[in-house]
Amino acid sequence: GYCAPMCKDLLAALEKYNIQANIVEGLFVLDEPNAGKFITQYDDEYEVPHDWLNVQGKILDISAKMFRKSVHENIPDVVYINFRSPLYIRYKNYGNY
Repeated sequence: GYCAPMCKDLLAALEKYNIQANIVEGLFVLDEPNAGKFITQYDDEYEVPHDWLNVQGKILDISAKMFRKSVHENIPDVVYINFRSPLYIRYKNYGNY
């Protein structure tokens, strides 16, 4: 439940340096069916509501490490990826703030 506030704080910090970014609302796709351990109102045990930043077409996510035990790929402390990364398919965008 902290990804949205963390994104807002990070966005404010980036804007101070004139770095264009926006908050993305979406879903993070898991390998293990344990979405219920995260705060969620969805019935799908493989998808978790999640927010991250879009920075020049790349995903910047400072809270994805909470999903480490639920996916097979290695999730770094700070995710900063483009579409070529294996983690990219885990992010499903359904809107921007």
